[in-house]
Amino acid sequence: MVGRNRTISLLYEAAINPSLWPSALAAFADLTQCRDVILSVIDKKRGKPRLFLSGCRVFSPEALRAYLTHYYKVDPLLQSAAPSRPTGSLLLCHEYVSPDVAAKNELYQDHLIPLGGRYMGGWCLENNEAIQGAFTMQARDAPFDRKKVARWGSMALHARHAVSLSLQLAERMSQGAMLRQAVDNAGLICVMVDRDSKLIDCSAAAAALLARGGSLKVSLGGRLAAASAMGTKQLRQLVALAASGGGGGLTRMTNPADESFCMIQVVPGGVSTDNPFDARYASCALIFVRQPSESRPTDVAQIRVALGCTQAEAEVAAALVSGHSPTRISTDRGVTVTTVRTQIRSLLTLAGVNRIPELVALLAGFR
Repeated sequence: MVGRNRTISLLYEAAINPSLWPSALAAFADLTQCRDVILSVIDKKRGKPRLFLSGCRVFSPEALRAYLTHYYKVDPLLQSAAPSRPTGSLLLCHEYVSPDVAAKNELYQDHLIPLGGRYMGGWCLENNEAIQGAFTMQARDAPFDRKKVARWGSMALHARHAVSLSLQLAERMSQGAMLRQAVDNAGLICVMVDRDSKLIDCSAAAAALLARGGSLKVSLGGRLAAASAMGTKQLRQLVALAASGGGGGLTRMTNPADESFCMIQVVPGGVSTDNPFDARYASCALIFVRQPSESRPTDVAQIRVALGCTQAEAEVAAALVSGHSPTRISTDRGVTVTTVRTQIRSLLTLAGVNRIPELVALLAGFR
């Protein structure tokens, strides 16, 4: 029973960590005293394997790659009635591939038989309109007896659950990778932290910002910090609020070293993964940083169209995005501060926000 329980444990560990599948399959082969075990997932829409792994007892990584790149095209099992087998059913290859077919088939003659493989027996783990998954054992010398395969049915059920979980996680990780790539391609500065402001992950642009150590940096203990003590306190308060589901917030931070500034928006990250083994992700906060660009001036025309404001109001909005105060804007434009403040109130109303930092964050992308 120790071998059986350990094999079950390995199956579920492999579901979380795909690199462990060969070890899990090898353990299954040892437990059932067969030559090797193969896990295959066929993409039915594309008509080709999505996954083909083994315990490496018979099929080396090179042999697996050869099947994935060529031999699957001449696999008689994929061209027979086997793909129609219902989920959970037994699958014995000799019931679908006769000796005459095997004697003439390229897969059997040039690949399987030279490797010492000929007869397989296992289960159809999943069969729907999108995929067909199979878990098959390699016999040592003769076709599997149906009863011998059936006795391991409870183990096959664990394998089915593990494979299903592995595919679900792979899909989510793939979607997450695509989102991460989009964030990096857009050059967005995004940092993920836990409720104590400890760094979890960040985009490529954020990593560059943290490496420079300007408006944001990583302090001792791996906690995110601002350039000033006051800014750090304010940032961590927003993070704690967001990570606890309180909503987060928006603030402007200035770097005393060069008087540069940036807009920081903190939003709840929520439950960012379904992996129950990593408690760091139970709750987190996402921090987006927007910095003014001197080389790319704010597009006044875009602001005017987006907000439906006057030319003068759009110019005031552009000045705010550049970091200018109402007093400086009044001086630069030769109007009173009262006039500028009236225009700012109009802009806030048109944008549907209450504060200047919110307006600046909204318009920062118009460059």
